[in-house]
Amino acid sequence: MNSLLITIDDRERDTGLMAALRAVEGVEVQVRRLKVGDIEAGDLLLFERKTPADFAASIADGRLFAQAGRLRGSNRRVALVIEGRTADWTGLKVPRPGLLGAMVSLGLVFGLPILRSASPTETARIVLYAARQVAALSDRVFLPRGNRPRGRRRAQLLLLQRLPGVGAERAGRLLDHLGTIEGVVTATEKELRAVPGIGKTTARAIRGLVT
Repeated sequence: MNSLLITIDDRERDTGLMAALRAVEGVEVQVRRLKVGDIEAGDLLLFERKTPADFAASIADGRLFAQAGRLRGSNRRVALVIEGRTADWTGLKVPRPGLLGAMVSLGLVFGLPILRSASPTETARIVLYAARQVAALSDRVFLPRGNRPRGRRRAQLLLLQRLPGVGAERAGRLLDHLGTIEGVVTATEKELRAVPGIGKTTARAIRGLVT
């Protein structure tokens, strides 16, 4: 079996994940600062790892959708791993409807799969299983890499068209006016309405979906 290279962001070195991965035969682990995500699995997969507390905090401070936009802008298949047990979801500052709404937005708007894990060891298993499955199936019909959008702008435009009331023309205007996916999802209603062709109804629908 070929060695699998896993790269972990240096801010994740003390979470227990690195030790769990290094205990697996055939896995090479390196640590460095990643610009996007927390875990790279070979050249195919990129994962963002969050505990329930961090997930809630990233909703409250607006980081979550900016991170999702950056993940979707990468040239890898991406996923979010939320690591924690049932008890870790209690006492969070964000109410349950807000947590569920964020998960819906990540899945349906950003196309970002959400994977649940109970511990760093289970996260390591998920990462390794996903990496091996994607590597095994990447050239088959189940994962048609040839259907990926070519070019960063085209990928961004296709992603923006998943927002309510946004077609190809409005997606282009949003991107031109606000610059990035992050700029669109973090824009206020007033900023969205300043984009030509984006009225109050569409602006409110976008804000309602990403907040």
